[in-house]
Amino acid sequence: MEAARKYGNEALAIAVTSGDSNAISNTCQNLSVIQRKEENYQGALENAIKACEFNSYVDNSKTLNLAWAYLNTGSIDQCKRVLKRIDTNDPAERYLIYYLRHRASMKEHNYGKACEEADSAYFYIEKMYGDQLVYKEKYYESFVKSQYEKGITEGRARFLTWLLVLLAILSFTIIAMIVYSYRQYKSRVKMKILTQEKEKAMKEKMHKEEIRHKEIQITTMCRYLLKKIDTAEKIDKLRGNRAKPVVLTDEDWEEIRLFVDNIEGDFITRLQQSFPTLSNEDIKFMMLLRLGMSAKAMGLIYGISEKSIRQRLFVYKAKVGIDGSNKGSLRDFIATF
Repeated sequence: MEAARKYGNEALAIAVTSGDSNAISNTCQNLSVIQRKEENYQGALENAIKACEFNSYVDNSKTLNLAWAYLNTGSIDQCKRVLKRIDTNDPAERYLIYYLRHRASMKEHNYGKACEEADSAYFYIEKMYGDQLVYKEKYYESFVKSQYEKGITEGRARFLTWLLVLLAILSFTIIAMIVYSYRQYKSRVKMKILTQEKEKAMKEKMHKEEIRHKEIQITTMCRYLLKKIDTAEKIDKLRGNRAKPVVLTDEDWEEIRLFVDNIEGDFITRLQQSFPTLSNEDIKFMMLLRLGMSAKAMGLIYGISEKSIRQRLFVYKAKVGIDGSNKGSLRDFIATF
């Protein structure tokens, strides 16, 4: 208490130096309380009076402290006058007012009045504690409600967190599946392209082989015919009769027909279907053209000159519909038919 008083006096000196009346009032109030604890009732009264004098606004706590100081110094009437000045509805302050009045009545030996004041003080004690209970009940209710709402908020937050985690996992899974499906699709497309390229290469190879085989067969047939023509020509030279044609038997023509029809994709059949007016001799002439026989070789087969063969080529154009304004040779037409 001594240290508290020391610091209180130092604070008062500073407040006086600053000239702040409210600071002086508050410091005197503190010193008054300290001196009352030390039972220095006269000093407590002096500082309580100063606290009220320097205070610039109504402060019930300082007025109550002044009334208490008067009571402790035996100034009962002064105490009652000070208590009458206090206008408050605060249960704690009303309790102190009636408690001080009770103490004053006890000092005056007015026990009946003291009992009345004690009952009033007790009433405000009950009211004060009742208000405290209501306040505490409201506080706990508010606390429970806030904790409940906090729990709900935290539960929602946890739920949203898990929901976001699940959505992230689901999104990652979907993206992974899309990427995997795209890679699988890309791999299948690549494999399909490679397969198609292999099939194409195989078909091209087979086609080339077929063409080569076909060329070999045609060349073989042409060599056969040319050899036959060459042999006949040599015999005619020995006999001195060059006008005699190369003799091709019915079996030779049938063999040529089967060969050309087989090698050239049913050439004879397609030719007859497209041009039904062509005779058997016309078909034979077309077969030789399809085999690529020269005009000289064809002249030896038919026993006529190359010029006559060329005339026949011109005449046969009309039979297959490429005369007049239509351009192109009969050989080209038959070769691509």
